[in-house]
Amino acid sequence: GEKADSRIFNRATDATRSPGSSIKPLSVYAPAFEFGLITADTLIEDSAEVRLENTSWMPRNSTRSYRGIITIREAVKRSVNTVAAQLVDKMSPRLSFKFLTDTLGFSSLAQSDVDYAPMSLGGLTYGVSPEEMVSAYSMFVNNGVKTNARTYTMILDSNGQLVYENKIDATVAISDKTAYWMTSMLQDVLTSGGTGTAAALENMHVAGKTGTTSDNFDRWFVGYTPYYCAAVWVGYDIPQAITWSGNPAPQFWKKVMSLVHEDLPDKDFFTPADTYLTPIKGVEPVNYTIRCILPNGEVIFEEVKETVNGRTVSVDCKELEGYTLLSASPVTLTVMKD
Repeated sequence: GEKADSRIFNRATDATRSPGSSIKPLSVYAPAFEFGLITADTLIEDSAEVRLENTSWMPRNSTRSYRGIITIREAVKRSVNTVAAQLVDKMSPRLSFKFLTDTLGFSSLAQSDVDYAPMSLGGLTYGVSPEEMVSAYSMFVNNGVKTNARTYTMILDSNGQLVYENKIDATVAISDKTAYWMTSMLQDVLTSGGTGTAAALENMHVAGKTGTTSDNFDRWFVGYTPYYCAAVWVGYDIPQAITWSGNPAPQFWKKVMSLVHEDLPDKDFFTPADTYLTPIKGVEPVNYTIRCILPNGEVIFEEVKETVNGRTVSVDCKELEGYTLLSASPVTLTVMKD
């Protein structure tokens, strides 16, 4: 529409809202890579039995379901809350907060955000702006260099003389290896089973992350291509639930970025000369087998399950067609390596 006012409220730069899971690549996974805690293939447990070491708090997954032992790559792709919480527990909320403020330059965070839910799930006191988010995400596509967003590059007077130059403000935030692996995982977010499939562009490499806050008050998508990085927030000025088919943020992101990239050839993201990371195994999975055996030794049912070494599990008798279950008492077992 026609410009009617000057210095008006700008939601891209002035509005701060909780980012939900779109904060995870910044507050959880990037620092965890930098501190040598994980690789993309590190195994970690996603289950209702997991407990954190330094707090009694533990989140549920938004799907209310659990996937057992999964890789970090899978956790990023499906935005698994229990995994993010475990990594913040290993680093400490304070270290995660310090990475956001000191390394990435977030200025909208409060001291009350030095806690598990804000750092692992994005439930921040005041929130962050889309400008802060897109500036931070720029480090993934710029080989670890974080570049602050600019809305202009220079000011000229009426004679075309330079009055002021708004120079690039860039700092090295993470290693090029971390940037490479984060981009590799964030590309999976847009593939089958990921939370950001609605943002996928035809014939263009895209990486990014979705975010949703409680009761669907805020919906986010921060994504980037080898050319551009953009953040989308969808919500109401006075927070209320958003009723929409799917997540509107990646849908809007795609509408805009499809036009922006219309005449650009696809190219891959940058790959550094050395991408090797020392493997970090993580949890140790153990298989255990449940069998129903008749008195004559015939096996009529067999099921293999996976758990973590030392985990206590409860095994129930399974009802089978053609057989009568005389006792349904569960057996509790501690699963050991041997």
